[in-house]
Amino acid sequence: MTAKGDWLLAYVPVEEKGERTFTVDLSALSGTARARWFDPATGNTIAVAEGLVNTGTHQFMTPGRRDDGTDDWVLVLDTSGTSACGSITSTGTYSPPATTVPGVQCEVTATKVGDAGVIASVPAPSGGG
Repeated sequence: MTAKGDWLLAYVPVEEKGERTFTVDLSALSGTARARWFDPATGNTIAVAEGLVNTGTHQFMTPGRRDDGTDDWVLVLDTSGTSACGSITSTGTYSPPATTVPGVQCEVTATKVGDAGVIASVPAPSGGG
């Protein structure tokens, strides 16, 4: 948690148990937040929720095991708004950002469910030019 309450990171370690649920006290945040899962193995993120009010608690469930069997994830909560690169939901729907940011380069990478050998990677909208 940052001192200003604008970021909260929660690491869920490898336990090889698949999906796990835990509770976060959102009242520690300084404002309305968005939630994303960060995959430490690939660097990719999965959008979880937008507009989480900073009161009370909220339960989060990890995405489960990756193809390599590991199941560690980082929950990222921030009050800074939407990503400069857009977001990808857990069902694979990509939403581009409303505006582009000069100098930011983005790339969207996805794998086919059930066949990790099928990888699609395309440049996402970026600013600067």
